Amino acid sequence: MLPPHVILAIAKGYGEVLTTCCGEAEAQTCFDTKKATFQHAIAKRVAELKALCIVHKTFGDRVVKAKKLIQYSQKMPQASFQEMGGMVDKIVATVAPCCSGDMVTCMKERVNYVFSQPLNLSPL
Repeated sequence: MLPPHVILAIAKGYGEVLTTCCGEAEAQTCFDTKKATFQHAIAKRVAELKALCIVHKTFGDRVVKAKKLIQYSQKMPQASFQEMGGMVDKIVATVAPCCSGDMVTCMKERVNYVFSQPLNLSPL
């Protein structure tokens, strides 16, 4: 069971592969070469999601929050601890419904999180 946003990302990626390969003379060869990379990316994302769900089930929200805080602090070192903490709290709130299989709530939580963020168009 994959969250809806992952399924949509897979469909988009598959569409991009098809669009790229359809314009080539050797479409099957193009598709075969891109398929392996595409499948690897999907498998990697699915493994990450499964690992996150295992961590959540085994250790709870606190450890997931620590894991996400570390990940996002490395990706956005300019963010303050307060900003990062608020963002991670909202992300962790989506983990339980997504891992339990409640995909409607999972998607609603993710959409609510995305649209609650201010639009920042300033360069870093």
